[in-house]
Amino acid sequence: MKYFFTIIVCLFIIFNRSYSYIMPLLETDVIKNVKVTNGLYVSQNLGFSYNQLKAQANTKIFYRLPLFTSHSNAIFQNAKIDMGIENKFTTSGELIGGFANFTPFSFFSLRVSAYFNLMHDAFNMGYLPLDTGNTDAVSAATFFATDKSSAVGFSFSVTPMFYYSFKHVLVANILNLNFITLGDAAFYYDENTARIHAKNDLEIENDLYLMGNINPFYIGVYYGALHLVNANATTHRFGVALALALAFLEDESLTLDVGLSAGTHLGLKDYDNLTFIDIQARLDYRIPLELLSKKKEMGTNDTINNIEADTNQTENNIDADTNQTINNIEADNNQTENNINSDDAI
Repeated sequence: MKYFFTIIVCLFIIFNRSYSYIMPLLETDVIKNVKVTNGLYVSQNLGFSYNQLKAQANTKIFYRLPLFTSHSNAIFQNAKIDMGIENKFTTSGELIGGFANFTPFSFFSLRVSAYFNLMHDAFNMGYLPLDTGNTDAVSAATFFATDKSSAVGFSFSVTPMFYYSFKHVLVANILNLNFITLGDAAFYYDENTARIHAKNDLEIENDLYLMGNINPFYIGVYYGALHLVNANATTHRFGVALALALAFLEDESLTLDVGLSAGTHLGLKDYDNLTFIDIQARLDYRIPLELLSKKKEMGTNDTINNIEADTNQTENNIDADTNQTINNIEADNNQTENNINSDDAI
């Protein structure tokens, strides 16, 4: 077990390269078949991609609040609010921020997030400023051969997600509107996306899944598109997707989702018409705060019981001492009376 956590930490620190989620479907709860339970959660996300080569590891800590304790209408059964913080530490930078995910209906959720963005060149994947947004200005090969620097900025995202499941079919559409500002140059190349970005740019990303479901498996087809508004660039992805959703422990407080997708890029320089493979895993654990409360309550009860026991023991000791004192006084009185009687007899 200790080696497992060591491997997780190493993957988190060393290999993480991507700012965006490799498989957006796993960032929704649409494939989870567990009851919505309030509490504090820890979520760890690991992902790897081939063409382009990248990896990610994101950690989230959030509190989940169901909007209804129980509801007979299926539309409202999964209604909830998640609020928390997230860290994305990568070899090309770090994002730290917070998010809120509002799910008013079982078929719709809205996620809002904001991050502080630091891009560094610790692993030769830093900030490469450009004067033009022309796609011929740089390639992946020239990027790694060029000196780079550091830059700071921030990003703000709004992500509406629509999904509907009927019988053994799942339809999910995830639209991500992400505003990014980074650095001082008019344009820069980002190896995480293999694209040229404008200093202030709006990413419009859409992912559509059509999948069949036989619990706990999901399998189907996938289409993704990304448009950079100010850089005026659009790319597409087509492929197949497979997902697995598992729940563990008696109260299902530990869940594991694993996703795999493969397909081809269209319009992405250096990777156009090449086959990509993505794999991602998400592990969520609900911290049992109720057990901590029970332990605290048990500790308080034990303290009260100990105090009561000490008090009773003290009272018993006082009663015993009092009775002994009375008995001693009575014995002294009797002895004195006997002495007086003996003197009178003489």
